[in-house]
Amino acid sequence: MRPLLTRLAAPAAPPVTLEALKVHLRITEADEDAALSDLLLRATATLDGPRGALGRCLMAQSWRVAVPRGVGPRLAIPIVPATGLEAVRRIAPDGTEEALDPNAFLLCGDADFTWILALDGWPAVADRPDALSFDVTAGASSAEDVAPDLRQAILLLAGHWHAHREAVALGTIATDLPLGVQHIVDLHRLGWIA
Repeated sequence: MRPLLTRLAAPAAPPVTLEALKVHLRITEADEDAALSDLLLRATATLDGPRGALGRCLMAQSWRVAVPRGVGPRLAIPIVPATGLEAVRRIAPDGTEEALDPNAFLLCGDADFTWILALDGWPAVADRPDALSFDVTAGASSAEDVAPDLRQAILLLAGHWHAHREAVALGTIATDLPLGVQHIVDLHRLGWIA
């Protein structure tokens, strides 16, 4: 059962500052600040979240995870590392939407897995793909809590895109991600054994 994912709130800022990127690129002028900020956001988005290359949330953000029903003793969700369960909703068999008490569920897991347990059993729900939804927060509360090599991967990727602004560089071997970035991603990606 693949959950439906909706990002409710994006991270307030990337885990790397514009100033750090400018130092990395040895840029002192402010005339490229807007473009560099955009590169930081794009590099972060490439790695961040359940759909990113890492499969994990880097900075604090919130997601809605919707499923057709609770299954078994625990429901695995792809939002890691989860930090809180903010709201739970169900669509009852009669089609009415109802808020449920988040304290009736337990969010548990670690840096690689997140599960939701229904403490009093799974509620009855309508036959729809979004019948049961959970609003979950995940990610680090500060940039310092993001692994330094992941912050370096963002710098490398943004730097690569700054230097290579076209989709194809003639006369070179094409790659999806620069080798250094790919190595760092492989070390931290969910489901990967380096």
